[in-house]
Amino acid sequence: MNFARLTTIGAATLCAGLIAGCGSGADLIPSSNASALDQTIGQVADATAAGDCEAAATALADAQNQFSNLPSSVGSQLRSR
Repeated sequence: MNFARLTTIGAATLCAGLIAGCGSGADLIPSSNASALDQTIGQVADATAAGDCEAAATALADAQNQFSNLPSSVGSQLRSR
């Protein structure tokens, strides 16, 4: 499996978590965090589409870091997705 495909799979996994967790209820990702994650995932997609594996990997690492640093108010079930 090539790097671009792995990057796309990683971005899709993050998107699934965001879609499942965004909103205004308890345990969900706050809108400011969701917006930042969405923007970073867009950077992953853009870099992947452009064939820029280095930029895609950097953006994916940034998205993973943002997800790892979500506020403690985000529920554990969402974090485990």
